[in-house]
Amino acid sequence: MLKIRFGFRKTKAALAIFIPLAVCLTSCDNEDLFKQLQRFSSSAQQLQNKFPDIATDVYDSCLRTARYTPIQASNKPFRDRQNSQASCTKLKFSNEAEEISSSRKEFEEQLITVNEVIVNYLLSLSDVAGGEEIVYMQNLEALGDAVNRVEPRLKMREVKAGQDIINFLANAMSREFRRETLAIEIPSTNKPLQVYICRLKKDIVGQYLNAELQTEKKAIDEYYQAYINREIRNDRVKQEREYLIQQYLRQELQLKPTDNTPPTKPPLTVMKLESQWQEAIAKVRQREMMAQAYIDVLNTIAKGHSDLSQQLGGAAKGQREFCPNQPNELQVLDEFDEILAQEIKESDPVASLTQYTNRIELMLAQLNSISPNN
Repeated sequence: MLKIRFGFRKTKAALAIFIPLAVCLTSCDNEDLFKQLQRFSSSAQQLQNKFPDIATDVYDSCLRTARYTPIQASNKPFRDRQNSQASCTKLKFSNEAEEISSSRKEFEEQLITVNEVIVNYLLSLSDVAGGEEIVYMQNLEALGDAVNRVEPRLKMREVKAGQDIINFLANAMSREFRRETLAIEIPSTNKPLQVYICRLKKDIVGQYLNAELQTEKKAIDEYYQAYINREIRNDRVKQEREYLIQQYLRQELQLKPTDNTPPTKPPLTVMKLESQWQEAIAKVRQREMMAQAYIDVLNTIAKGHSDLSQQLGGAAKGQREFCPNQPNELQVLDEFDEILAQEIKESDPVASLTQYTNRIELMLAQLNSISPNN
C-alpha cells in the first residue's frame, strides 16, 4: 500500500553534490536551463491529451476483431460474435508471483494511471523550474490510490518506482521545495521515472501493438479473404451458367442471344471488398503508427531526463540499463545521440536539453497528425 511521504531526501551523497549544483542552478547564467526545462517538461500536457486514444483502443480493438467473424464461417455467427465480444472483458497478466485476472477496461485505466504519473512528474518539473506554485495536483491522494490499484500486476521495482514518483510530487507541493532542490531531485528521481516509462512501453508494445492490433489485422485478413473467395466462386458459377445458356441458344435452338439474356457480371463486388479490406488494414496501421510515435516520444523524454540527471551529478543510466529487453525501440535514438554527444561531453545541459526539446516538439506534431478514424 502506497504511503505518501513528505520531506526531502538528505543523504550524504546528495548533500555532497548539492552545494556546487545549487550555485549552478541559481546563477544568472543558468536561467536558460530553467527555461529549457520548462519547455522540455511542459510537452507532457500533450501526452496527457493524446494517450487516452491509445489506452481505450485496447478494448475497442478486441471488439472490432470480434465483429470480423465471417457470417458463413459458423452455423451461429451472431451468437459467436456476441461471445467473442463478451470475452473482450477478460484479460490475464503474470507478475513475479502469480497470474492475475483482470479486464481490458481495468487494464486501460491502469495504463492511463501509469501515464498520468509520468505526466504529472514532468509537469511538476515545469512548474518548479518556472518558480510557480504547484496547484494542479489537487488529486494527489486519488492518484496515489490509482497507483495502488496498478501494483498487483507490477514487479517490485516498478511498484517502488511509482511510490517514489508520488512522494516526489508530494514534496514538490510543499513550500520548501524550490528550484534549487532540482539539483538533488532530478538525479534521485531518474531511476523511478526510467522504470515507470519502461513499464508503460512494455504494456503498449506487449498488449496493444503485438497482441490486440496483430489479432485485429489477422481477423480482417481472414474476414475479407473468406468473402472475396466466396464472391469469386459465385462469379465463376454464374459465368459458367451463362456460357451454357449461350451455347444452348446458339447450338440447340439456333437462336441469337436476346437482350434479356443476363449479362456476365463484372467483378465489382470483389473490387469493392478489396477496397474495404485495404481501408480497414490502413486504419490499423495508423493505430500502430500512433502507438509507435508515442513510444518514440517516451524514449526521447527518458533519454533527455537521463542525460540531464547525469549532468547534474547522477549515475549515467537510462532506458538501456532499465529496459534490457527493448533494443529495437531504442534504435531511433542512436543517430540523435551522436548529435548530442558533444554537448553532453562538454556538460552543457542547456544545449543538450534544447536539442531534446526541439526533437520532442517535432515528434509530438507528428503524433498529433495521426488520426486512425479519418
